[in-house]
Amino acid sequence: MRLELAAFLALLAAPACGQEGLGLGLDLQGLGLGAKAGRQDARQPAVAAAIESAFGPEFWTKVSVSSAGPAADLTRMTREGCYKLEIIQLLFIAAESGKGLKAVLAKRKQGAKLAALAKEYGLDYDRLYERALAVEEIVDRDYLPRHPERRARRKED
Repeated sequence: MRLELAAFLALLAAPACGQEGLGLGLDLQGLGLGAKAGRQDARQPAVAAAIESAFGPEFWTKVSVSSAGPAADLTRMTREGCYKLEIIQLLFIAAESGKGLKAVLAKRKQGAKLAALAKEYGLDYDRLYERALAVEEIVDRDYLPRHPERRARRKED
């Protein structure tokens, strides 16, 4: 009975990052449940969050995103200067060619044009472009309003 109780209490114990001060108080923020838990997502650009939301998990598996997940890849792409339509086109090229996003993105960083990448992988660029435009319209209409852009407050003199 004591062993079971000890095991039960061990399961309920908060990790070291969740402990705060003295006693048995529990810091929900340390467990990712508190008010600041979503703060890490707040750093993700709105465009990246909207594109991530627009595609399902099967698509992300097909694209072979990095182990950090689509949020990290899309955030990195937007911060490196990729625009929304370009990101969607790169995702379609990676998905339809069977190449990973990392390989397609590496060629793009070397200066390859999107049409040339599509041709290299045997894809119809015009069809891919039309599909990317349709997805961009859906992202703009349905997903971007869910992820408003956050701006830092300005201090007034």
